[in-house]
Amino acid sequence: MKISDFSTLMRGYSIGEVAFGEKNYPRLLKKIKNPPKQIYFRGDLRQELFKKFGFEFIVQPSDFDERAVEIGDPEKLVKTLALAKAKGVAERFSGSLVVGADTVVFHNGEIFGKPQSAAHAKEMLKKLNGDTHSVITGLSLYDADTHQFVVDAVETFVSFKPISDAEIDAYVKSQEPFGKAGGYTVQGLAGLFVDRIQGDYFNVLGLPLDLLAHRLSEFG
Repeated sequence: MKISDFSTLMRGYSIGEVAFGEKNYPRLLKKIKNPPKQIYFRGDLRQELFKKFGFEFIVQPSDFDERAVEIGDPEKLVKTLALAKAKGVAERFSGSLVVGADTVVFHNGEIFGKPQSAAHAKEMLKKLNGDTHSVITGLSLYDADTHQFVVDAVETFVSFKPISDAEIDAYVKSQEPFGKAGGYTVQGLAGLFVDRIQGDYFNVLGLPLDLLAHRLSEFG
């Protein structure tokens, strides 16, 4: 599936609406007719989103070395990493359904992963300042018994307001940018930087719930 194929996700949110994205959960849950019994899942912030489905799941880190993958196309990169993570965990746990995800930020031809230092985080945020960028998440579901899998990618556009250097410095000092693709999370203080989100809000948090609900229905 190409990013453009999942066009049904596209709608606009002003920053005032973003915090109320959870109103979509009842609709998402209706899509899942036969939820799986147990899911092995990797993530941190994604755990909080996954709990909304009410499933029994286990967080299991993947041993896959992301640094070994060098792909310049952001969609191919996140799909490759999401599948590799899911497959790696599935090989160790029979009878499980594994969800793997990977998120990057893409702006002006450059892929932004997680900042490695305060200076790196500031550099990222200054490049995103006052402009629109893409948040692209690869999502893979892998059945450990049948080896059946799907892998998709979802793109959401995020527009930043103009941000002062002082605001960027203060944000980086908060430590919030670390461990986040692009050096920010809209659930935290950086929500003040966001002017508009076009697409799946939850994708910006690292887990496109609409697509996940759709795929879980197929596996159910």
